Amino acid sequence: MLNVISFDDGQWYKLIAEKGQQHVMADDLLPNIKNNYTYSSYIFFPMYPYTVRILMNISGLGFVEAGFILSVILSLTLFIFFYKFSAMVLNDKKLSFWATILLIIFPYHFYYSMLYTESLFLILLLLSFYAIEKQYWIVFIFSSSLLVLTRAPGILMGIPMFVYVLEKTDKKDIFSKQTFK
Repeated sequence: MLNVISFDDGQWYKLIAEKGQQHVMADDLLPNIKNNYTYSSYIFFPMYPYTVRILMNISGLGFVEAGFILSVILSLTLFIFFYKFSAMVLNDKKLSFWATILLIIFPYHFYYSMLYTESLFLILLLLSFYAIEKQYWIVFIFSSSLLVLTRAPGILMGIPMFVYVLEKTDKKDIFSKQTFK
């Protein structure tokens, strides 16, 4: 019954959680005589499957059960953190409440409850921007580093985060050593 939440990418995350990243030779990535490719788990970043693996080792549960528990925890954490972050940014609790309800009922919410990286990625992204807003640089370094280990777009998020850092820093300090650190 729970296997329905681990389709597609979830199967790759299961493979990584249970066996680690599989070694692939360069020739495996080229088409063979029949124009077939050998697929690799290297395109999937390790943060989510290894988090599930830790939960599997602690609880003794299988991948689907541990991933389901993690998905519930991450979804609830995401909604709470999204509300708090939007309340801070929007300065309006009622509007933040409705924005959170919209996040919950929006059809994309389906992916937050699957064995995918979306909820973890959004939590870390919000935490990174929150840390910039509050100037908690240690939290920012930690969350943005984990963001890069979660999904490929985490690498690209460095650009808007850098712009946000510049926006939130005092204009005379934009080119200081502290800003670039």
